[in-house]
Amino acid sequence: MRIVPIGLALMCLAGCGKPAEPTNQTAQPNESVVEAAFENDQDALASGIENEAADDDANAAAADADRYKCEDGTVVLALYDDDGGVQITVGGKTVTLPGVTAASGSKYRSEGGLAPDKSLTWWTKGDGALLIQAPRGTAEGSPKESVVNCTQQD
Repeated sequence: MRIVPIGLALMCLAGCGKPAEPTNQTAQPNESVVEAAFENDQDALASGIENEAADDDANAAAADADRYKCEDGTVVLALYDDDGGVQITVGGKTVTLPGVTAASGSKYRSEGGLAPDKSLTWWTKGDGALLIQAPRGTAEGSPKESVVNCTQQD
């Protein structure tokens, strides 16, 4: 009978040890698994690298661009080039406009605008600008034009 109490005592002592602490480590993928995933989808990897480079270029251009806020809430980034043209970015879409003759201020126009069927004109004077969109082939001053006043931000 003495064997049973001694056995119980040993079992109790065995359970008195310090419990194992939980680990917060997450399993890291095996390098060969990662390499295999990229080998199976090289186009996605190349596309990711190209998109990252394009984002870097866009961010650099945006830092050099003049920022305009329009009365309808539109934000326009204008990057003027040395050739007399401008790159306009609106809503993530960039359009290059060549300079055209203006009676006053600086004017840029292209038949290819922010939408495929619209022309785009960017006309600046001082810290003000007009963002003008119209159906392709529409004469200047037509009631079909959409004209938005914009102001350059500091």
